[in-house]
Formats: sequence, structure tokens, C-alpha cells
Amino acid sequence: MWSSAAGRIVSRRRRAHRLACGGGSPRSVILEVRGLEEGLVVTDRNEALVREAYEAYGRGDIARMLEFVDPQLEWTYLNPGFENPEPETCHGRGQLRRALERQAGQGLASQIDEIVANGDKVMVVIRTPGIDGVRVRQAEDRNYLVLTLDQRRIIRMRACRNRDEARSFAGIT
Repeated sequence: MWSSAAGRIVSRRRRAHRLACGGGSPRSVILEVRGLEEGLVVTDRNEALVREAYEAYGRGDIARMLEFVDPQLEWTYLNPGFENPEPETCHGRGQLRRALERQAGQGLASQIDEIVANGDKVMVVIRTPGIDGVRVRQAEDRNYLVLTLDQRRIIRMRACRNRDEARSFAGIT
């Protein structure tokens, strides 16, 4: 048997079956499995990183959350003053910090509803009780975000109108 760093085991029988079905040489099958598992490791790592960042924010530790954010962050948000806003873009970790501090100053605290990773993209559904009271667009106190990660940093953050739009943007089927 062969074992990867992710702890998954591929049996000889499975490899033999794959070869019998025209799956290529044993080496190509092993490389394919390793590539798949490395992708799973990256996806798991990205999901864990995003979870840790949002848990820090949920505790009120904005500084810790921002440690996971690239200084040159591209941040697309939906203006809360409009019912059906077009995405607007901000740049830099500083603008995000000010927005998070403003939200915390309004007594709003967020908690993770759902996280789903797909490679370098991570869909995050955040529930912030009371947020619908300070915005025109109503979404059951939820925000839907897709984060893009590179080198263990959040480099892009895109706000979406709903879960389906976020799943589509993240490439999650």
C-alpha cells in the first residue's frame, strides 16, 4: 500500500483495477493520486486558514484576522445603501480594517454559518445578527463571500448577493 501526507491510502487492488481499465502506467496513476491529494491538502489548509481568520474576528480580534489578509487585498463589496447594488471595489487591508471596526462599533458580531473550499477559492457564509437592520438589501442577516488565497494569505474578497452566486463564483458544484 501507498500512503500520502494526507493519510489517504490507495490499495494495490485499486491501482490494478485502474490499470486494467486503461488508466495508464502505475507511475502515472500514483502521480495522479498524489496530485489529487495535494489539491485536497491545499483546499483543507485554505478552509482552516479562513475559519481561523473569521473565528478571530468573531472574538473581536480584528488585528489577528488581518494577519491572514494580504496588504494589497482586492475587496469587492455590495453597498448596503442599495437594494440591488453593483459590486464596488476597494484595495488594501486598511480599508477592510476600517469597515470591520465600523461594523464592530455598531455592536455587530459575525459567526460562520458555512465554509466550503475549492482549491484557492473559499466560499464563506457569515451570519451577523442585526446587520439587515443597517442595510437596505435583506439577506436574513447573512453575507456571502468568496475569498481567494495565495501563499496562505487572503488576496481577494468578493461579496455575493446569495449562496448560489457565491457557489458559482467559487466554482463549487
